[in-house]
Amino acid sequence: YQRRVHGTVILQITANMSVPSSGSVYKAVVIGATGAVGSNIVKQLLQSPHCVGVTCLGRRTTDMFDGEEGAHKLKQHQVRLDHLEEDAREFVHDHKVAFCALGVGEPTKVAKEEVWKVDVEYAGAFGRLCKNGGVSHISLLSSVGADIHSWSYYIKVKGAAEKAVVDSGIERVSLFRPALLVTPTYRYGLKDKFNQNVLPKLSWLFPARFHHVKVEDLGKAFVVHTERALAQPSAAASSAAAASSATSGTGTAPVVDILHWPQFKQYFT
Repeated sequence: YQRRVHGTVILQITANMSVPSSGSVYKAVVIGATGAVGSNIVKQLLQSPHCVGVTCLGRRTTDMFDGEEGAHKLKQHQVRLDHLEEDAREFVHDHKVAFCALGVGEPTKVAKEEVWKVDVEYAGAFGRLCKNGGVSHISLLSSVGADIHSWSYYIKVKGAAEKAVVDSGIERVSLFRPALLVTPTYRYGLKDKFNQNVLPKLSWLFPARFHHVKVEDLGKAFVVHTERALAQPSAAASSAAAASSATSGTGTAPVVDILHWPQFKQYFT
């Protein structure tokens, strides 16, 4: 179904979209590629026969994808994140899709100003960069409960990041809102170990959107969702865009997909 929030058409994903056709090829640009989710997005893109090129932007290059299937498709560019729109302008002009997986791993151990800069300001700059480069679909790693008006600073930051990306004006925005991320190793000590071992066993007590998710599965969901949207935009998205155009005097507002566990789990198989 769809609803309108502050002039933006919100599309809730409720059913499988068409599988990609052999002609649905694209190039993708990724920021946040070395993180737990971002690295799995890149691996899925490299393996996909529909993706013909992957561009990663970051403060430094990495060798973590050496030896991966499809690694020959990867290009990396070292950029200043504080000057992202200036430094990376020439690298995104022929890309259809973008993925933003930026985020501070442990926000409680970083100054609030730095968390805001990374999650909100850099994400917004990446969105504007991609919009100016001709990207038509961007996917953002957000968080369950994201709300710019929340009393929780972390949840407020994630809501502000979503708004920054939507406001960039890209035609379609997919907001992935996972809850607990399950990683192959414990990244943040005893707290992370407890969360990953105990909370999944209690997931049945909570609404489905709070279900835990493996980062490998989430990376796959990002890519498969994007490819299906590229291959054949859903009827719901088309009608949402038409409704937006009919009610807006200034053109078509972005179509925004909001995906929680019940929506993106369909892409795991």
